[in-house]
Amino acid sequence: MEIRRKNITSISYIQVSDYSEFNNSFLPPVEFNNEVIEFLKMVPVDLLQLSDSLEFLELCNRTLNQNGIDFSFFYSHSFTSLIDLLETTPQLTLVFLDSKSEIHKNIFAKFKNSEKIYFHFRNLNDFNLSAKNIVLNYQDFVQLLVERQDSILKALGINNFIINPSVNIIYKNFNPFFYFIPTRNNYFLLNSIIGNFVVSSDESVQEINKKNEAETQKAGKVPNSFERQNSYLSQINNIDFFQMISLKKGLIKLVTNIEPKVSPLILILPFNNPDIKSLYKNNDVIDLIQTEQTENYISNVTTKKTITMAIAGSHIVKERITFLDNVSFLHSSFAFSPVLRLPIQGKSIYRELSFFRSLSFASLSNPLNRKKLRRSILQFGNKLSKKVLSPNLQDTIKERDGQIVAITDLPIEWLTINNIPLIFTHDVCRLPETSLHGLMSIHAINKTFRFSITTETITKTLVILGNNEDPFKFWHDRVYESSIKNGFAVRHCLSLNEVKHFVHLLKPDILIFDCHGGVDDESKTTFLKIGNEILDGKFVIENEIYAPIVFISACGTAPTYGTYNIIANAFFEAGSLSVTSTYIPIAINSGSFLYLRILEKLPFAIKQIIHKNWLEFICHIIRTSTLSETYLNIQKKYKISTDEFVKSNSKALMDSLVFSERRKLYSELDEHIQKLTSDKKLHYSETIPEFLLYSNLGRADLILFKDWETAYIEKNVY
Repeated sequence: MEIRRKNITSISYIQVSDYSEFNNSFLPPVEFNNEVIEFLKMVPVDLLQLSDSLEFLELCNRTLNQNGIDFSFFYSHSFTSLIDLLETTPQLTLVFLDSKSEIHKNIFAKFKNSEKIYFHFRNLNDFNLSAKNIVLNYQDFVQLLVERQDSILKALGINNFIINPSVNIIYKNFNPFFYFIPTRNNYFLLNSIIGNFVVSSDESVQEINKKNEAETQKAGKVPNSFERQNSYLSQINNIDFFQMISLKKGLIKLVTNIEPKVSPLILILPFNNPDIKSLYKNNDVIDLIQTEQTENYISNVTTKKTITMAIAGSHIVKERITFLDNVSFLHSSFAFSPVLRLPIQGKSIYRELSFFRSLSFASLSNPLNRKKLRRSILQFGNKLSKKVLSPNLQDTIKERDGQIVAITDLPIEWLTINNIPLIFTHDVCRLPETSLHGLMSIHAINKTFRFSITTETITKTLVILGNNEDPFKFWHDRVYESSIKNGFAVRHCLSLNEVKHFVHLLKPDILIFDCHGGVDDESKTTFLKIGNEILDGKFVIENEIYAPIVFISACGTAPTYGTYNIIANAFFEAGSLSVTSTYIPIAINSGSFLYLRILEKLPFAIKQIIHKNWLEFICHIIRTSTLSETYLNIQKKYKISTDEFVKSNSKALMDSLVFSERRKLYSELDEHIQKLTSDKKLHYSETIPEFLLYSNLGRADLILFKDWETAYIEKNVY
């Protein structure tokens, strides 16, 4: 990994807090219970946006600038580190402080005469002072940048540059303001794209709040419609417009025909985890904070509560949803991504979801039950899509050639559109909603570091074989054979000390675990079993067991029901960027075959410049795992012409690479295979769908293939 390079024109935003670290899994970090991120939504990420915002957007797209908002967080007990950072940061900086804190006042006093460090105080009324670098609000900040640009640019060492924010007349009415609050992320994102940083409203805050309330009351009259959600349609289309017009006009040139055409969609699906009951003894409180929303985002309260309790419950829910909206905006800034927040889900899907709970793992491993997996998953996916997605938005997502970054604890990969699971048609990565503080950590590490897949990555891959049982040993010889051929490392580890030793010694780029997984039902955590020892999150963090990319070939290490502290969270805290894990038990043969395909296909994918990013690659390998298994099964059972078999198999694999072909491929696979076998059996549909059991956690979309990156820059910069 390497530190992301910043432009001298980028703006650094730093929040300082006196709170101590707070790690409750279900509640939003108290440190962010303020308006700091709301402020960030209305200011530029770079001074270049204040000169020509559309040119800045094109520049980011052409140069693969994925830095996003440069937002950092410091606790005031890290005073010395913060002072060092402020003294050495060459960029313009805005620091968010609290006037009630003496430490914060000391920070301000040290830099109050700086030409490139500005301060915004919360509770400013309690702090009677004035200085040239105090910012009152976002409009004041933009105005100060315009008025003091000479001194600011001189301090930054920038010449021949003018700060003059303006909006092209063509886009004056391009971004309507909706009173449906969840759409605000896209409103502010579009403003940043078109350069509308001096936006001001004729309406007061009180008037806007009043209209927000009126809009909610209107929606309450049709609670089961998707009327409000359809507000997203024009916003998503307008954000995508700028990328599509760049492609059509040749301003942006693609490297391959299969890479995504538009930026990832940030999709939020809040879920009331049933395990939240462990935090509260009062059932009334639990009912309130587990309130679901209807299709039209109306809270569905089924029991009568006191007014006081109702207000308290709605306040807790509002804090959580506001935090999710805010953190999703930070994640959207990496690639100017539209944001779609779906209605809160909970009790109404517990029954369908409980089939996959950790306590049912033994039952799910039963061969008879595994044959029902596809049906059970599709039933859940169909119900979920009907509850959270309007028909119009289903059509938009179905046709939108872009990856998906989902913030949710639910298996979003199983959501279906026209009875086809999302993970088959789209590249999906997921950021676990629980624990909530982890969402900020994932943003922070991706904002600070970047990692690319190079020709050396395969030789810097480490496979840890953590089990000696016969079903595992059957595959070990094949793994060692592949390692000799492709150059990756394999270590047989039956103790935690061995894992620690080899991870620290080899410092892998990709770390693969092949072992048993398990769930501690008492602590609601998941773990890996190395020999007879338990590799849990505590050991991972304390001993820095990580790699930029982690792939876990083990059973049920990221269940979606029955746990709230999966081991992937520990890998992220230790420093990983992407962790592929499993929802429920996987078959040893299928799991081993899958990660061997990763190791066999990765060298070819690197050399041939096939995939843009790790998400595209890993989703293709997982998506085609069941497909490949089906073809292997019929090859063993039927006498099929080699030419016909290779032609059919190759076409299916090639079609799976192309977004526009995947829906048709999924629908017609059984028919294609029937032509080879000359029977009516549904070979693909009756194969256990192992591809649905994996979840790619973290921002795998930000991990680029280096050769693809080089080819892209050559096409679009030089």
